[in-house]
Amino acid sequence: MKAWPLLLALAAGCGSARTPPPLCEGLDPEACLLPWPSSALLVRDRTTRTGFRVALAAATMPRNKHGAPVDPAPWNRWDGFSPMTTLIAEIASVIDPSPLPTWHDPGASLAADSPTVLVDVDTGERIAHFAEIESSPEVAAGHTTLYVRPAARLAEGHHYAVGIRGLRNRDGSSAAAAAPFAQLRDRLPGALDARRDSFEHDVFAPLAAAGVARASLLLAWDFRTASGETAWGDLLAMRDAAVAAAGPGGLGCSVSQVSEDPTDAEILRRIEGQFTVPNFLAPGRLVRGADGRPAQQGTAQAAFTAIVPRSAAAGAPVWIYGHGLFSARDEVTRDFARDTASQAGAIAAATDFTGLTQSDLGDTVAAFEDVSAFVLIPDRVRQGIVNTILLPRTIAGACAALPAFAVSGRPLPSTTDFDYFGNSMGGTLGQAVAAVSPDLARVALGVGGIDFPVMMPRSTRWPLIEIVFRDSYPRRLDRDLLTVMAAQEWDLFEASAFAPHLLADPLPGSHPVRLLFQVGLYDADTTNVASEIAGRTLGLSQLSPSAHPVWGLPPAAGPLQSGYVVYDLGKTPVPDWTIAPAADNGVHEGVRRDPRAQAQIVSFLHAGGAVIDTCHGPCGPLQ
Repeated sequence: MKAWPLLLALAAGCGSARTPPPLCEGLDPEACLLPWPSSALLVRDRTTRTGFRVALAAATMPRNKHGAPVDPAPWNRWDGFSPMTTLIAEIASVIDPSPLPTWHDPGASLAADSPTVLVDVDTGERIAHFAEIESSPEVAAGHTTLYVRPAARLAEGHHYAVGIRGLRNRDGSSAAAAAPFAQLRDRLPGALDARRDSFEHDVFAPLAAAGVARASLLLAWDFRTASGETAWGDLLAMRDAAVAAAGPGGLGCSVSQVSEDPTDAEILRRIEGQFTVPNFLAPGRLVRGADGRPAQQGTAQAAFTAIVPRSAAAGAPVWIYGHGLFSARDEVTRDFARDTASQAGAIAAATDFTGLTQSDLGDTVAAFEDVSAFVLIPDRVRQGIVNTILLPRTIAGACAALPAFAVSGRPLPSTTDFDYFGNSMGGTLGQAVAAVSPDLARVALGVGGIDFPVMMPRSTRWPLIEIVFRDSYPRRLDRDLLTVMAAQEWDLFEASAFAPHLLADPLPGSHPVRLLFQVGLYDADTTNVASEIAGRTLGLSQLSPSAHPVWGLPPAAGPLQSGYVVYDLGKTPVPDWTIAPAADNGVHEGVRRDPRAQAQIVSFLHAGGAVIDTCHGPCGPLQ
């Protein structure tokens, strides 16, 4: 007997009328939760915004090497699946991936004969996507792990149907459907008879309306996405409470160290200090009130680092800097940040993205040893985002009253000109910061992206983390599934849930911002796959002429209110697969040091600024 039928049989034998057996998708005889995500893993719930709720059981979750199942509670709080989800399925043969639509051209998925089809059941619209197979040699012999990834974030609270058809194996034979699905497709009796009516209505009918012949299907299923508030509601509640508590000038500021170097031609002083923030953690987890939302637990002190350039004058813009993954606030003092802020005469300040800094690396490793511990990361990062959005008003208020932020007794910070620039993770989390900030007007994001489950395995940083992950979860399919499932935890704070609300449709209490998004072609650390998903989700136009046109981003000549700009630094392409490159190629760091990129940021981050062409044509290699 295969694994999941045995599990269900045992659960049914030990259960009662009040304890139904745990839900399995049922289409994969070897994997209870595949394909993921699936409406089979939802129950109806009139108390939720969508009318559904995820209902996973510990008995069906992947287990670590100690036999401990991943705690399903974080998923079961959702009223659907992440709109930024990857779809993952296992096929019991080794397929030829060459016909699949690739991330280079998601538009191919809209062709009448595309082997993968994604349909919005609510609108009848075909959804652009790309498909790829897991590249790791650890995939079980004789099997294929197939990913279907939306080209941009899906709509919130919508119903989708997925169809896979016409695939062939590497030996030229036709890939065969697993028995449970074949029985549904061919109207034969089988183990899933109880779901036959829902399949007819929710899967086969929408696919037929989209031109997909039932007999051609190798696999098909449906799923429903969560409401947006499920992802961003907690952070918005924290923002509202924090802003009300902080007022226009912040809760307090203290300076612990001021450093001045007379030989430094750019920077007048470096300032280290702390500012007072509302605290929502105890002792590292969000504390919730009676309404279920995060509740303030007094105040705490958050550290900041600021640089004041010699070019700053009274009324200097206040720029908040967002640092990279496993870095920290002192990244604002590095050469590229100094150079850019100095050119603009802007005070640049940074605090830590708590949860993903240098000092948090141990907790991150622990989360891959036991995925149940991952909940610590979104809780702590959301506190870090709240701290970040309070920093500009605190610099301009409580901090501006201190001598460190004055020259000849005159306070330097502007009280109204607040902007953001960040790189790498700072270019990713910066989208969430901007979406909830009441103060930021313009954001310049460097080498960022959307969708950590897509980014991380393709990053040069991943192999060190994967050593721990592999040791704790030895089965490759479990790791791939958990990586995909994690989208619902990342959604709580990363760009995917917030990007659709930056340029239009602002979140409650927020306003639209203007955005510059700079990308490095063949970036080995933040994959172009994730940057292009970001550009489409944000709804950006691409500054034209471009060094690399991107599908789904309309070209437009500058100046632009907001725009996507590609820098080609002359590096060779990274391998086109789902695993990390063997080495860094310098692109990730190179964009922020490119004088044209710095000039573009300076031009953009000032009142009335716009995205302009600082390359005098496509941004190719510097001569």
